[in-house]
Amino acid sequence: MATTKTKVKPADALFDTPTAAQPEEAPASGYRALLAQRDALTAQIEEVRAREVAHALEQIRQLVEDYDLHSEIQFTRPRPGGPRGPIPPKYRDPVTGQTWSGRGKPPRWIAGKDRTEFLAV
Repeated sequence: MATTKTKVKPADALFDTPTAAQPEEAPASGYRALLAQRDALTAQIEEVRAREVAHALEQIRQLVEDYDLHSEIQFTRPRPGGPRGPIPPKYRDPVTGQTWSGRGKPPRWIAGKDRTEFLAV
């Protein structure tokens, strides 16, 4: 039996097809450069703002101290929708006159009972 040997190409020959040229690094005027500029500007803005806010707060504190405005100045932000006040009572004990708003743990005089008979009108 005669054997014929086929020529096997070297592995390098299989990949001799020309490849597309890889683009060189883009100059620093592209999208990534603009993103880097934005990040740098954001950091700079935050730094300058922090300095100016600290200076403004120092001026405010000095004015409050100079004019003794401690009782007139409120340094907290109000709640959205206004401050919460006390909740009007929803239930009243007819015997003692005690009231309950319906929130939280029910008092002993209403616990486990039908609440409709205690509704405050």
